Amino acid sequence: MKKLDYYKLTNAQQNIFEVEQSLLTSNNACNVLLVSVKFDKDLEYLKLEKTLNKIIEINDSFRLKLIKHNNAIKQYVDKYEYQKIDLVNIDTEKQFKQYIEYLKETAIIDIYNKLYEFKIVKYNKQTYVMYKVHHIINDAWGMTQVAEQIKQIYPIIENAELLNKLEKPTYINIIEKEEKYNNSDKYTSDKQFWDEYVKRLSVEKIFNKDISDTKATRYSTSLDKEIYLDIKKYCEENSISEYTFFLAIITIYFYKIYNVESLNIGTP
Repeated sequence: MKKLDYYKLTNAQQNIFEVEQSLLTSNNACNVLLVSVKFDKDLEYLKLEKTLNKIIEINDSFRLKLIKHNNAIKQYVDKYEYQKIDLVNIDTEKQFKQYIEYLKETAIIDIYNKLYEFKIVKYNKQTYVMYKVHHIINDAWGMTQVAEQIKQIYPIIENAELLNKLEKPTYINIIEKEEKYNNSDKYTSDKQFWDEYVKRLSVEKIFNKDISDTKATRYSTSLDKEIYLDIKKYCEENSISEYTFFLAIITIYFYKIYNVESLNIGTP
């Protein structure tokens, strides 16, 4: 039996793990991402199941497992084994909405167990791939790549020659690259910079919120076309993104309303 290689968590993974531990409860889903990919046709179940398995096989990040090893949290890549994917057939819109709510309510992942789960859903002559994954092994960009890989692999899933040519990205490269950086002079100089920078940051809070509360709301509004075009032009002229512009507006707003000159805004 091959000896397992254990790796440290990356800095990003360590941050996610510490957030998880700070909630003081395993009954939370703050680090769980839910995605629904809709295909406007009735895909063949067995082919789609094989496609998802191929994605699991070639992306070793899906097979990362966390373990307590020598008084520290480590990770290793588990061996690939074919997995049966649940097929859910839904008849009505009400049932579909109820199933979505069920997925939200059960969006909890044991961090020391399998860190993802796929479901295949058939509804209204359409096929959905619904999956949840722990943020410690994937992020929003990575999840969009899963959707792209489904579209790439499904048509060729029966063609062994083409499957063998697929790129096999490995998360181990990221771990090793960060480890090299952590032992470099660049890391030392960066650490000195950020240590000084953080000392100057404000710790003032304008909101007090229970850190274990994962409920959230969303506010949406539409801008008039003229305002949108003015903002777009301003951003282009000043070589900034609309996102940076929006953060600046938020900062000015809080300064005006709460008279806070130095404010740190956390953003994804």
